[in-house]
Parts: sequence; structure tokens; C-alpha cells
Amino acid sequence: MDDIKFEEASYIQPLTSQSGPKGLSGLVIRSGFAKDEKGAQKVLITVFVLCILALIYIWWPQGVTNVPDPTIY
Repeated sequence: MDDIKFEEASYIQPLTSQSGPKGLSGLVIRSGFAKDEKGAQKVLITVFVLCILALIYIWWPQGVTNVPDPTIY
């Protein structure tokens, strides 16, 4: 049993995480809408602008009509 030697450096491996973008950019790249982080940022900015335009369209007043409110007598 005296001939067993352990070398700590041989079995301890550093934890490696996946290199690459995380968050929404990573999601866009993994889903295939962009090839790199710069392309993913362009896609995210485009989606953001389209959402803002959709909100403006939905909440924009459709015109002011001069119809009086109904009154109950």
C-alpha cells in the first residue's frame, strides 16, 4: 500500500464555462437568428424598435370626435 501516490495536479481540472455571449444575445445566436454577438445585437435592436412602433400604433388616438357624452334624464 506504500506504493500508491496521489498527484493533486493530475486530477484537478479547472472549471471551464462555455465561452460566448450570454443572456438575450446568446439566445438569439443559439436560435439561429444571428451568427455572432454583433448580429444578435442588431436583431435585438430591431425587435425593440418594432415593439416601440407597435405600442405607438396601438395607443395612438384614432381621431377626436365631437360626439357629446350621452346623458341620462
